Amino acid sequence: MTRPFRRFGLRLSGLHVVGFSMLGFFSNLVRWPSEAFVSVEFSRVDGLGGPSYNIRNRLLKQILGLVVVGLSCVATSSAADTEPVADHGWTSPWLVSGDDATKGHLIAQKQAKVSGDMALESTGGVGFIRHFPDVTSGVLKMEFHIRFRYPTVEVNHPDSSVAKVYLGNKDRDHSFAWRWHTPYAWPRAGGNSMPRFYVGKEGHDYTNFMIEPYTWYKVTTVNNLDNLTWEFWVDDVKFDPRKYHGRGELAMGDTGKVNTLTVSSRSGGIWFDAFRIWHNGELIAACDFNAEDGYLPTQSVIDLPAQSD
Repeated sequence: MTRPFRRFGLRLSGLHVVGFSMLGFFSNLVRWPSEAFVSVEFSRVDGLGGPSYNIRNRLLKQILGLVVVGLSCVATSSAADTEPVADHGWTSPWLVSGDDATKGHLIAQKQAKVSGDMALESTGGVGFIRHFPDVTSGVLKMEFHIRFRYPTVEVNHPDSSVAKVYLGNKDRDHSFAWRWHTPYAWPRAGGNSMPRFYVGKEGHDYTNFMIEPYTWYKVTTVNNLDNLTWEFWVDDVKFDPRKYHGRGELAMGDTGKVNTLTVSSRSGGIWFDAFRIWHNGELIAACDFNAEDGYLPTQSVIDLPAQSD
């Protein structure tokens, strides 16, 4: 008869980890008690003064391995549990920003997604925008998920997955309240030791949020239009500008109102999904790229969903 709790299975982003022996794991843990607290090295290499750990000890590796698996379960389940919603609340379809010839660089696809039927993929250089109802006061919260094929700090690498995201006012040309971008900044900005998110009105302040390829990140901005400050969050962790740049909240530009999300993908290799916008806690716009809203695999999303007359 199978012993209770002998084996179990975990689901991680669609992959199954099965046949893990709990009894075998814990029996191995207690076979080397003398190794419990030896051979642990510390070095500062992350560019922000944080420690990086080189652990040679077998016991500690096994313990940390279990912790990492557990954290992975929590992280992936939070993304997978995003409830799909119908495309609604926007005041325009997806629009191309710039050359109409780039429309085909922004497609819906099923292979990599967070919520709903499909997600958005940029397959080449393209800029795109979408408008939402005017917000002039209170708190605007914007959130979506993003994934990168090739994040690198090599400036102007032709294959680098470069994204720039802006919040602005469509009635004022070239105006924006804030900007964040990845995976590097121009050398004068500093912080180019590894791929990461950058923030600020000019997008030049580095954060402590590093980027790895083929990993979904939930990016959230909380924007206070009354005092013109904003917050930047990645996977529900808030960036602390005081800790890393010696000042308080991030400052927004005064654009009078905000009603436009603008995204620039320089060379493709970026996925986007689960767009959400709230105003004072009320969901005012959302998009999950569902088939019922007209999105089709491998087809451009520009001018979708079709607008009623």
